[in-house]
Amino acid sequence: MRYSVVYDIATEPLFTPSFLWAGLLFVALSFIYLAGTRKVILNSRKENTNKLKKSHALLCLFFSVVFLISSIASDVARRNTLLSSSPEIVEGVVSKFVHGGLSGHSPERFCVENKCFSYSASLHTGGFNTPSVFGGAIHEGVEARIFYIENTIIKIELKK
Repeated sequence: MRYSVVYDIATEPLFTPSFLWAGLLFVALSFIYLAGTRKVILNSRKENTNKLKKSHALLCLFFSVVFLISSIASDVARRNTLLSSSPEIVEGVVSKFVHGGLSGHSPERFCVENKCFSYSASLHTGGFNTPSVFGGAIHEGVEARIFYIENTIIKIELKK
């Protein structure tokens, strides 16, 4: 029997569109806030309050941009590390499978041979984190070959 690849970090998109949109939304809202404070400053004569509002708007913009750039940079660095490292491989039948619940945010757990894994949709590891409720391929009794670095799953192959 052959194995079929169901997850490979090398073919997955680096960022989800929702992640980028959320970061860009915070930057845009910070710009709007900054523009609004400028209008308030021009129409007001309270100098201390104006400086505080402008400083607060600039601080929001600064942290929004820094957070977005640092998140992207850390994800790129983590992915490059995972792709350049030699993974360990475990092969066998999935056992001790614990479903992550209907929300998908509770950790889902399983073992192959003596190696156990845990992941959830709300925990960003840079590797596989799709619970079965969201279409993840792992479930009790399936024969799998798991490629991993530390506890991060970078590739899953299932026996056809």
